[in-house]
Amino acid sequence: MSTLLKTDLRRYFTHPLTLAALLFAAFLGTIDGVRIRQEYAFMIFMHTQPDIFLFLLLLCAQAAVLAVVISSQYQDGIFRLKAIAGHSKGTVFFSTLLSGLIVSLLLPAAYFLLFCLTAHRALNAIPLRNTIAGGTMILLIFQTAAALTILFCTQIQKRMGALVLCTAGMFVLFAANHLCNYELYPSDKMVITLELTDDPDPPAETVNTYRHAVRYLYLPASSGVHWNQAGILVGSDGEPVDTDGSPLQEQYQPVQRVNQNIKYIGGPWRTFLTVVDTLNPLRPLNTAAVQYRTIDPEKSAGNINVAYRTQEREMLYSLLPKYLPVQLSAFALYCFAGWLLFRRKELR
Repeated sequence: MSTLLKTDLRRYFTHPLTLAALLFAAFLGTIDGVRIRQEYAFMIFMHTQPDIFLFLLLLCAQAAVLAVVISSQYQDGIFRLKAIAGHSKGTVFFSTLLSGLIVSLLLPAAYFLLFCLTAHRALNAIPLRNTIAGGTMILLIFQTAAALTILFCTQIQKRMGALVLCTAGMFVLFAANHLCNYELYPSDKMVITLELTDDPDPPAETVNTYRHAVRYLYLPASSGVHWNQAGILVGSDGEPVDTDGSPLQEQYQPVQRVNQNIKYIGGPWRTFLTVVDTLNPLRPLNTAAVQYRTIDPEKSAGNINVAYRTQEREMLYSLLPKYLPVQLSAFALYCFAGWLLFRRKELR
């Protein structure tokens, strides 16, 4: 096993595509780090985070390396020679799997090394546990994507076919992730609740739950403005009014106490999307990336409620443990399926 692993790793590190992918990963990390550093320097109302589209490009580079190196072992007869030398198909597969997983660790490591070096000042404001949680999950995402890629690569004997299928597959998984997020998790859309207050200096917007904001309107009870039974803001005469208490102009919609745009889908379509979402290795990518949101406390303290952002971090951080068991299960499933199929594969 150790001999096979050394041989497989040597094939990776002597292949020019692996070196090109490592340089590409470092390049993407530098670009993303510089972008965050520049936006952080001028940031007042906004926060910024790593660009998940750059992660997609890195995942495509990873898939290309694995596809070319693994499929070439079919064309060069390496798999067959390993079997003739007395190694079982299971041992050959696990050697291929472990070497591929090692390479899949190096690419995001090269990205993060340059990313942290170029954006270190902005990252200093991020809690350590968010950094660790986000980094760990991103590495696991790359490992799961690598396991899925290896599963297909060990079944496809044509180099170009493996290359096209695996790199294009990353774009399909990325698009499926966005579709599932939009269709399955409508609670991620912002729900805004308006509350009336007599305080002339009302508190800033607060968050009750993730993506649920409460905003306060200074409209004293003496003004007669209140919410009617339909949840519409009206004056003492029962006619709709604007958020400042003035009569509502005809071209505007009535002010509602709860403003939400939540839809729910069910039936076979939801079942199908749930399966796709569960098996998709890119499922927690966005949640892992937003652990690195940068907020300049000196610039944002007067404009952004610090408690709002702190609670938002807590909510984002709490989502990762929910993804972890599913991600590990998907990783184990892809490894087992790859081993099972490779054992039945005819090595020619």
